[in-house]
Amino acid sequence: MPLLAEAEFLSRLDKGELEALYLLWGEEVYLVRTYLALLVDRALAPALRDLNYHVFDAGEEALAEALGVAQTLPMLAPRRVVVVHHVHRLRHAEVALLEQYAAQPVASTVLIATATGNQVEKTLPRFWQQAAVVACHRLEGPRLQAWIRRQVRQHGCQIAAAAVEALVQAHENDLYTLAGEIAKLCTYAGEGATITLEDVQRLSPTTRLYSLFALSDALGTGDLGQALAVVDGLLRQGEPPLVILSMIVRQVRLLWAVKHLAAQRQDLTQIAKTLNLPRAVCRQLLGQSRRYSSARLRRLYTAAVEADMAFKTSAQPARAILEGLIFRCCLGD
Repeated sequence: MPLLAEAEFLSRLDKGELEALYLLWGEEVYLVRTYLALLVDRALAPALRDLNYHVFDAGEEALAEALGVAQTLPMLAPRRVVVVHHVHRLRHAEVALLEQYAAQPVASTVLIATATGNQVEKTLPRFWQQAAVVACHRLEGPRLQAWIRRQVRQHGCQIAAAAVEALVQAHENDLYTLAGEIAKLCTYAGEGATITLEDVQRLSPTTRLYSLFALSDALGTGDLGQALAVVDGLLRQGEPPLVILSMIVRQVRLLWAVKHLAAQRQDLTQIAKTLNLPRAVCRQLLGQSRRYSSARLRRLYTAAVEADMAFKTSAQPARAILEGLIFRCCLGD
């Protein structure tokens, strides 16, 4: 059976379609647990689980017992669910047992295996072919952004592209934390609302999040007062000045990159793909970049390098160095 994309997997569950064999394959524990819970909810009502839901660990030499249970008819229920974790740890003799079961699985049992590593397809070829394999790998880039949007929709809300980017920058691909933040944001926004960058900044006031977006937005629009206020807040929170400088450099580089790509006649979609950023973020950068000539952006980048050297070689206060650079960014040379 071909590898199932998440959308296809969820669509089949929504239609009530259950396979006899599943393999949740990958190292992302959050996805494994989420998909496992969905399968169990679809297969068995809570009242029927005491007698028909069984969990084993292949690493504890429990496969023979697990398969014995899988071959037993369910008790007062339409089906039995057997979960076998870590089948990638099976010994050679146990692999043969699982492959034998995969050749003729019991129709009234849903057997769900979990595994990590790149050798599962080779070590369990028959099981791989017969099972519905659902990838549970770490999410990054567009796949992580798409996952965030799906989670928000499940809560009955929408989310702006800049807010998605803010969550990724703040929490990277920590799905447990992201899921909690999304639930909090959707509760705050209310059903049917669109979560904005301001909502994320208000409810997730981490130093990294605040700096990356409040500061970069202020620099992009030339809002001197806001930029100075943000830097003041960051310094008061104990953010290292060199980290703040790196954020300013990031904004200058993005503005420069967007301006350069636009000059090469790349459209918004191409720019977003080249920079691996959401279209909405690139649209905002494109508008901001019109405030700057390429020559001025080069001068600002040079000024940032000089500020970096000043941090390392001069006795000038960090606040003064940063504020001087911000003045140049917002007001010109």
